[in-house]
Amino acid sequence: MSSVKNKTIELGVWAFLSKFLGGLRELLLARFIGAGVFSDAFFTAFNLINSLRSVFADGALGVSSLPTIVRLVSAGDKKIACGLISLLLFFFESVIFFVCGLGIWFAPQIIFVFQPGFSPETIALAIPFFRLLMPMIFFITANAILTTALHSVNHFTVPAMSPTILNIFFLVGIFGAYFCNSYFLIPMALSINLLCVFLVAGVIVQFILHLIMYFKQGFIFCCINRRVFNNFKTVINVFWPSVIGASIGQFNFLIDTRFASYLQAGSVSLISYANKFVDLPLTVFASSFATIMLPSFSRVALEDEEELSFLVQESFKLILWVTLPMTLFFFVFAEKFFTTMLVSKRFTLEQAVEAGMIFKTLAIGIFALALQKIVANIYYSKNQNYIITISGLSTLFINVLLNNLLVKNYGAMGLTFATTVSQTSQTLILVFLLQSKFGVTFNIKSLSRFLFKVSLQMLLGALLFGAAYLVVNKFIMFTIPESIKFFLLNQFGYWLWVGPLSCLLGLFFLISRKSFGINLFFMDGEF
Repeated sequence: MSSVKNKTIELGVWAFLSKFLGGLRELLLARFIGAGVFSDAFFTAFNLINSLRSVFADGALGVSSLPTIVRLVSAGDKKIACGLISLLLFFFESVIFFVCGLGIWFAPQIIFVFQPGFSPETIALAIPFFRLLMPMIFFITANAILTTALHSVNHFTVPAMSPTILNIFFLVGIFGAYFCNSYFLIPMALSINLLCVFLVAGVIVQFILHLIMYFKQGFIFCCINRRVFNNFKTVINVFWPSVIGASIGQFNFLIDTRFASYLQAGSVSLISYANKFVDLPLTVFASSFATIMLPSFSRVALEDEEELSFLVQESFKLILWVTLPMTLFFFVFAEKFFTTMLVSKRFTLEQAVEAGMIFKTLAIGIFALALQKIVANIYYSKNQNYIITISGLSTLFINVLLNNLLVKNYGAMGLTFATTVSQTSQTLILVFLLQSKFGVTFNIKSLSRFLFKVSLQMLLGALLFGAAYLVVNKFIMFTIPESIKFFLLNQFGYWLWVGPLSCLLGLFFLISRKSFGINLFFMDGEF
């Protein structure tokens, strides 16, 4: 069997490429539509589509169907698995077709319900964007079902590269919209409509690639019999309780933006930008690792539950080692990133500073969110989805309560901090229940020693990085001409020297790991 490490790296590379393009996408979006009524309208439509994706595709559908399909494929019942996939496609695509129709017809009411604080102008702008983007969910759901089939036979490449394809279409759409608006003087609203069309085209191409690989892996679409229907009922019985649990993060985000709609124009956009950038490490590492581990947890659930404690503890250690330095780096450089990269005619310095503060409140929760992705998969693999749902509902309540308490004095930053607190509380609940539900135990002494070693490595790394940063900064301050100095300290040029220093810091963490006695099973062993 291929190692978890190699598969995680493969997915991580694709995820990094996708998120690199996604980061470039957000930078270009910020410069093109800024943070105002147009960006608020576009992000509202796009975020609602992402919420539907979380409900019907990326979240509940995948985690509820994968254990059943893995079981069928592992038992040699691939024809039954094909029948199940066929039935899932027919059922969910029929539902989604109906949902798309309702969404297009009732777009004004939907926008108002989720963004009641918007001005009539912003709502009017968001309606056509939402209607144009609505067909995306039809193809995204089909892609999710086909992805589940591919994951069951340990094929991860096409699903992993799909976001990169969509981001390419996104970037082409941004450039097209920019040229239409800037050179052909087409109104901004119509130019953004063109961007929406490119996004729909992107998911259609994704669907075609998934379909081709589906057939290449020996899957077919076949007739439905009683065994197929019985397995379908198993999936559906798991799916419905999973809908809320798998979508809690997106629901919390929608709650934040609903409160933000009452704040000044651009607040929804600032929250959206910060969320997109903080999602980078979660997708590059945590989501890739979680995707690989779900089939593994499913097999352990079927074969040997005693391995769970070991796998959970090693997952915890890997996540801790990766996310703690990342969180510290993001917290230190958040405001500098937004002020050097996003400031433009449509994105003010004040908005960039606020976006950096919002980003900080989200970054402090990276470890908890990464751990949650792994821990949640244990519950999914054992069909205990209702626990995710119940804990998720409690976090929604906490988020709404804290939003009401913090929004008046802290604005958008208070909203995102409330989300971080609520999602961290869900992670703590899920970790605590691992012992009572599945007998998972943690070696506290071993984890304490591990944390101490990681802290020492981080301390030395921070000292070395800080010294190098000061040397280069002083060199620029006292030797570089004024015309170039501003570019290197306050614009994109800042990252031309901080970026390489950051890469060297990451290389230091990787190379010095063994010297600090930091042993990681998923990097050193085979699974």
